[in-house]
Amino acid sequence: MKNITTILLLSVSVVLCMVMAACQSQPDNKTYPVIATLDSPLPADTAPQKVHTAINKCSMDCFERIMYDEPNDISVWSLLRCGPDVSSDGYGIIIQDKERKTYFPDIRHGRNPLAEYEVIGGSIDLTCGAIEGTGVLTERYYTFGCRDDTIYYLAYSIDPYEVQQALCKQVSYSINGNQITLYYKNNKLYTHTNNVKYEDNYDADSLIWIGEQMRYLISDGFPILLVTPGLKFPGSNVLTYDDMPTLAVELLTDNTPRFMIDKIKVLRGWNYEGYYLDEDNNEQNLHITFNRTTGHYDIQVGISHLTTLVEGVGEMHDDGMLFTATDTQNNPIEGLITLHNDTAKVCFTKSTWPSIHKGTSFRYTRQK
Repeated sequence: MKNITTILLLSVSVVLCMVMAACQSQPDNKTYPVIATLDSPLPADTAPQKVHTAINKCSMDCFERIMYDEPNDISVWSLLRCGPDVSSDGYGIIIQDKERKTYFPDIRHGRNPLAEYEVIGGSIDLTCGAIEGTGVLTERYYTFGCRDDTIYYLAYSIDPYEVQQALCKQVSYSINGNQITLYYKNNKLYTHTNNVKYEDNYDADSLIWIGEQMRYLISDGFPILLVTPGLKFPGSNVLTYDDMPTLAVELLTDNTPRFMIDKIKVLRGWNYEGYYLDEDNNEQNLHITFNRTTGHYDIQVGISHLTTLVEGVGEMHDDGMLFTATDTQNNPIEGLITLHNDTAKVCFTKSTWPSIHKGTSFRYTRQK
């Protein structure tokens, strides 16, 4: 009897160990909603009095043109200075239709505003930095209408807080070791391996946050919001963006502050962006950055002791990032950039240079 009891206890122990091992090996399939960084709607902008006083008195030397539609002779200007050595603090917009100017002193344009004129309807779309700081860029979207052909008015704006709240209801994530999967309406968006060594030092239900990296791409009147989620660890108030993808969020509007999220997808090529060092001299000789105005990638390729190719334009394809540029003789040159971990390979597919023939390739390592 004693032997039977011992055997039974051993069997139960083995089964328990197997169950525990199986449970530990299973991924955590629980999904968590992303967390919002903005805790309240952003108030309407109010410019300092110096901007109200100066905006219609300053010479155009105090402004920077951020958009010009040559066929219709329409410009959008941002106020940089209220006078000699007097900053505008990032406020003040002028819309100029031929010679007629409309002033918007209370629009905060920030550091890198974008604008586009819509021929159909005659409206102007503008996106400006609402919150800017180290590692933070949150933009507000504006649409201006036109009456009496040349007088513009603010039709509506979209508060980034409202977009953030909508995203928090529809975007979620799950965790399996160092793999994070993002979902949109419970449909898988993307799974990636996060290389930040956090081990067990995180709260699963408050790991992914959004709201600090939200910028717009204006495309034919349809606002596309580029959102990069961040990782937040206990004891830190700073989000980490290493290895986190950029999401392209397409919004539909009805010419009011109301909007709806039409679709979300991962921005192709997001992981190509950055500076890369060449193999020979360990110098910055490859730079890839997304251009929000064109929707393509700006590429600069330096080849040690030979040449630098500037104003390259890249576009993602199944094989990698195809780019075109011009060499120092203004001849076209084309190539393909492929990425493996942190190593980028630039292979030229078309060239008139004797030193760079078809198939010539160079390698670069991402700068950390």
